[in-house]
Amino acid sequence: MTRSTTLLILAAGGLLSAADHPRLLLSATDVAAVRAKANQAPYTAMVAKIKAQAAIVPDPAGKLLYDIRPRDLAALYLVTGDKQYAAAAEEIVLKQVNDAEYWNSPQSKGLTRAAGALTVAIAFDACYDAWPESTRSLVNTKLHAAADGIIASMGAGANNGIANNWQAVRYCSAGIAFLASDQPDGVDKAKGAFAKLKAHITANLGENGWNPEGIGYTGYPWQFTGPFAIAAERAGAGDLIKEVKKAQKTFWTLFAGTAAIPRPGGLGLRADFGDDHPVGGGGCGGMAFRFVPAEHLPGFRFMYDHLCGAQGDGTYDAEGGLGIFSLLFYPDKIPAQDPTTVPGLGRNYTDPSAGIAIFRNRFQDADDIVLAVNGHARQPPGAHGGCDTNTWRLLGLGSCWVVGSGRTGDANGQTNLFIGPPPAKGANGLGKLDATDFTGDGGGTATTSGSCMGVANQKRLAAIDFSGKSGAPAVVVMAETSTNATLWRLNTPEFNTIATSEHGFTITAPNGATLVATVIEPAKLQFKTGSFERGGGAGHVGFPFGDKKYINNSWIEFPCDQQTLVVFTLQPKGQTAPAVTGSGSAKQAALTVGGQAVTVDDKGVTIKR
Repeated sequence: MTRSTTLLILAAGGLLSAADHPRLLLSATDVAAVRAKANQAPYTAMVAKIKAQAAIVPDPAGKLLYDIRPRDLAALYLVTGDKQYAAAAEEIVLKQVNDAEYWNSPQSKGLTRAAGALTVAIAFDACYDAWPESTRSLVNTKLHAAADGIIASMGAGANNGIANNWQAVRYCSAGIAFLASDQPDGVDKAKGAFAKLKAHITANLGENGWNPEGIGYTGYPWQFTGPFAIAAERAGAGDLIKEVKKAQKTFWTLFAGTAAIPRPGGLGLRADFGDDHPVGGGGCGGMAFRFVPAEHLPGFRFMYDHLCGAQGDGTYDAEGGLGIFSLLFYPDKIPAQDPTTVPGLGRNYTDPSAGIAIFRNRFQDADDIVLAVNGHARQPPGAHGGCDTNTWRLLGLGSCWVVGSGRTGDANGQTNLFIGPPPAKGANGLGKLDATDFTGDGGGTATTSGSCMGVANQKRLAAIDFSGKSGAPAVVVMAETSTNATLWRLNTPEFNTIATSEHGFTITAPNGATLVATVIEPAKLQFKTGSFERGGGAGHVGFPFGDKKYINNSWIEFPCDQQTLVVFTLQPKGQTAPAVTGSGSAKQAALTVGGQAVTVDDKGVTIKR
């Protein structure tokens, strides 16, 4: 089929001309408005960042289909009308669609093919009118064939579990390629891909949007889901937000536990589980504006501005070649509003179906404090999952304090109770979030139960107080009980240092802030410390902090007799930790923390406010 063909595709949204490009993310009639605002703040800064991204030449030893520059070049052509950008995108795209190793090889890794299909679809659609007929005809045919191939097989290393992130990448890359191409069956095939996407999201997400694979596996697949969902809605192939309600809720999980802590390339680290990946998902901040409820836009704008906008690192969410979403959907007419005052957002987040509860004191800067507790109540078949049932994460005051293993099932990197030396592979086992109580200022309590370490009858009573009445910005209490645990261990990133004392230990961050732990039970302590190489290494999921990635965790452990009670206080550099006095056990205790009363009994942990 050539471009002279006057093909009409019948879609639920109306008649689409074969030559009706752009059409995936916007229409030709929208281009003038986009170009007009590109000369105004903050869009000028967004365009400058996209230009900078487009100028980054990838490693020539890397896979050709991971060259995402055509996405940025396509965006630049849309906003400037300068055909040099379209020509540069064309040059790369022609190499990609003729790549014999990956482009449509069913044995090759499907994630690589999917990345190429998304890139080519975006570039083809945006640059259509600037490319010669020969290129348009070739790319049209190649896109459709590639989409058929991705639907048929994800090739090497494929995970075909419907809840696994591979399936979002699979059906969304194919779906958007079908919609970009001008073949007569493109919309019908996109509808089939959309049905599979719905099945994936339904199986994957918790009822309040939490992804059991971890937030790293929310951001990554949404780089494919977002573009396809927009294109599908525009083409009448499906409306994801209307048809799968919880899809709309997942965007807040990207921000609920994220603080503006510096990392390589920008700001923002989050408390995460699963693969314990504290960053990722370029483009999702901009595309969120297209999907979230209107009443939440002020809070999302606040977080965008605060993390990657003018008040943040100035990257404008352009990572991954998806800066175009910020250009298209940033709500410049809607004032930013602190999420603590936005109904439906706020300081606390919970998804009981997933077993997750998040507590935080504020949304301001790197000194925000976040505690996340994970009952790990869901593990859909085929989905990624770390051995992190009934554990916790803590970040704040410019550092990350309590973490997991990274991309591995090795339990040595986990923070939890164990029945002996942590196993190289955690056992199966889900838990649940039994109860939560929030104090209104971000603090509160959570009760979780279960274990994937073989610990019997494990229960965690977690509490955090932000009132400052102790003299510390935050007090955290962890009371853990079981019927067979013999070891307690905590993992922290290697950039922190650990020093032990008679009754506890102190973790000191690079900026001098401290997390001081006082162990109430057991009364007699035998500490051991060591190092653990995080799963995935620095090249993939090394822990990003400051100006580098860190491969290792540092851990501290002590023997216990079935149960433990530990009080933590978090304070900035130069501030002395409040004294912790009193006695008791994980089941019954009366303590004071800098004069603030703390009790543990059959009702749980109470920090008097």
